[in-house]
Amino acid sequence: MTKSLIIGANGQDGWFLGQHLRACDHEIWGISRTKTIDPKGSPLPAIDITDPDAVASLISDTHPDHIYFLAAVHHSSDDPGQTSQRIKELSHKVHVVSLQNFLTAMEKHAPSARMFYAASSHLFAAKSTDAPISETSPFAPQGIYGHTKLQGVRLCQNARKNQNLFAVSGYLFNHESWRRKPDFLSRKIVQSVVRILRGQQSELILHNLSAQVDWSFAADVVRAMHLMLQMDEPDDLVIASGKLHSVQDFAQQAFETVGLEWRDYVTEEPDQQQKPTLVQPLVGDASRLRRLTGWSPKVDFRQMIELMIEMELEYLRPEPAN
Repeated sequence: MTKSLIIGANGQDGWFLGQHLRACDHEIWGISRTKTIDPKGSPLPAIDITDPDAVASLISDTHPDHIYFLAAVHHSSDDPGQTSQRIKELSHKVHVVSLQNFLTAMEKHAPSARMFYAASSHLFAAKSTDAPISETSPFAPQGIYGHTKLQGVRLCQNARKNQNLFAVSGYLFNHESWRRKPDFLSRKIVQSVVRILRGQQSELILHNLSAQVDWSFAADVVRAMHLMLQMDEPDDLVIASGKLHSVQDFAQQAFETVGLEWRDYVTEEPDQQQKPTLVQPLVGDASRLRRLTGWSPKVDFRQMIELMIEMELEYLRPEPAN
């Protein structure tokens, strides 16, 4: 039985990955900020992944076959609780220091283990001359998230070259589900549609209907992670749908799913605090992933939104009358 360790098990990707690996009969250890879950589902004390000794003990005790490093620091501009310097410090600790702790512990205690590192499309900047993004596209990280994620990719590449470890990075493009937090655009749209359907909300305000995104379904993305750890040779790969849809497309499909006309409820109000961008939308080329692993998505754009609406109807089910 394959023993898998999921770092960031409580996030969207960690949840879907856990579901997928259990269906594949993996023994799973889940690590989150607040607790550790053993293969029997029993909660144990949390592990500080920024502490090299704690990570070394974890790897020595569990001897995992697969390690999925999904931990990440996501920051919304609407969140007043974090300063810029604090975000920089946290991002470096999680995306770089903690990853290095696991790679070091792997080399000493589990050298035959395989590591997947969740990188990001934020490592790239699309231009008309190099879109779509592939593994040969030049790195051009934007912001602290992109810069620290790139450092993580470099650590994995160095571990392959100099430590003979199986460590790969997946360049993840946008991927959504009903387990996204409400401050993500996809969940905001779906949640608003359900509230409008129930008369709990009258309007959905969006800032840029023409913005285009390469959207995939989260469950398809985590299958790609698993397949990458089964490759004969380690490689860093793009995980994306390869298709662009606009924010208007997303909103229109969401309203159509519940039988409403999107134009009756959607108002576009440009965000005055956001600087205009002239950058081309990011779209990924996952042809190498398909060729090396046989991966293909099972859920398309429309089906993804329909599933999100279906689950949101469950999440926001009205309380029964007394």
